[in-house]
Amino acid sequence: MKQLIEFLPIALFGGVYFWTRDIFIATMVLMSGIVLQLTVEYWTTKTVSRQTQIIFWSAILLGGATLLFRNEEFLFWKPTIVNWIFLSLIHISEPTRRYAIAYAV
Repeated sequence: MKQLIEFLPIALFGGVYFWTRDIFIATMVLMSGIVLQLTVEYWTTKTVSRQTQIIFWSAILLGGATLLFRNEEFLFWKPTIVNWIFLSLIHISEPTRRYAIAYAV
């Protein structure tokens, strides 16, 4: 169930983009889908995982910048920034052997 909820914003974004060919409308749908994902996760578990929080805030900040400045480059940076955050957690935890990613996700 959780994997389906995590996939929903991406599927909505892809569907709307291929239907309308408008990246800005698709970005609004992506941001709405991520809010829905966060709401459903909190409603079902009464907590929100750190992974969902990182993805939520990056999508809201970069999606908002995309809409505000009407420049899709901000949205294209979202996967890169999320991957950098997770890579940094793994890189920091490796020397200490405390695996911060296990606590963060």
